[in-house]
Amino acid sequence: MKRPTALVLVTLLFFAGIVVGVLGTHLYYARQFARPGGIASFALEIESRRLTRVLDLRPEQKDELDRILADVGVDIADVRRQMVLQLIEIRDHAATRFETVLDDDQRQTLEKLRQRQGRAFERYLE
Repeated sequence: MKRPTALVLVTLLFFAGIVVGVLGTHLYYARQFARPGGIASFALEIESRRLTRVLDLRPEQKDELDRILADVGVDIADVRRQMVLQLIEIRDHAATRFETVLDDDQRQTLEKLRQRQGRAFERYLE
């Protein structure tokens, strides 16, 4: 009787460890992506570590690499900002065209959706 109980407990602990690991990993990456620069910044950090290790960079080379990658991050952010602004223009143009086929209640609902999306785009631009 003790053996099956121990096996059940070990199995439960094993699965609890998996759940904690998955949730912890998810939270870690969610925080990384929520930082300024988002996924691009995180990817540039990973690339810096990888190149430093693979190329066995000296400290002054790593410093220069980090400066270069910081500039790349700024360039990526600029491109993202321009892209989002263009997407906003496209979305607004499509919504304006679409409004012509909607009745008044539907237009009000669409406007609420657009306001929510606008806030999401603004957060993305930050």
